[in-house]
Amino acid sequence: MICNASRITALAALVAAGGCGHGGATRAPAPVADAPCTAYVASRDLSGWKAVAADGFTFCVPPEWRVSRNSGSGQNATLTWGTGEQPHTVVREEVRTVSPSEIAALVSGTAQTDYRRFTENIGGRDASVWRNRSRDAYFTGAQWTTPRVWLVGTEQTADAAEIEITIIRTVRFPST
Repeated sequence: MICNASRITALAALVAAGGCGHGGATRAPAPVADAPCTAYVASRDLSGWKAVAADGFTFCVPPEWRVSRNSGSGQNATLTWGTGEQPHTVVREEVRTVSPSEIAALVSGTAQTDYRRFTENIGGRDASVWRNRSRDAYFTGAQWTTPRVWLVGTEQTADAAEIEITIIRTVRFPST
């Protein structure tokens, strides 16, 4: 019990230290990923998940995930996080010939794309959350406006996308 309490104290100290830097050149503390997760997400068993301390917030990842600086990865998934405005991915334009069946799928709404964006209260603050699918890839993420915090993930399976949405739902901010 004392060991877990010291891990939680160390995790809280790292979260507090994350917001005390001067300017953009300050490096965020290395994440701690061995403290137990204390977040609650309805309909999800988070026992065994580990807490990660980021710059001004915490969140939890499954026990098999590897975490380093501002990124983490698990089977079929990667996740990055940070503060400020979420970096935008440059998408290349693709011109190709589309078959009649692909056109029919686009018109009928059965194409292999699915874009979902919604607002959810996570960690006591509203976040813009998304879960998108394009062909065989899934993209998840969240952006908070206060504080300016974001998480963005890329997954290969629907199950991995659901795990990343659960990770996003574990974000917590220190009490002010």
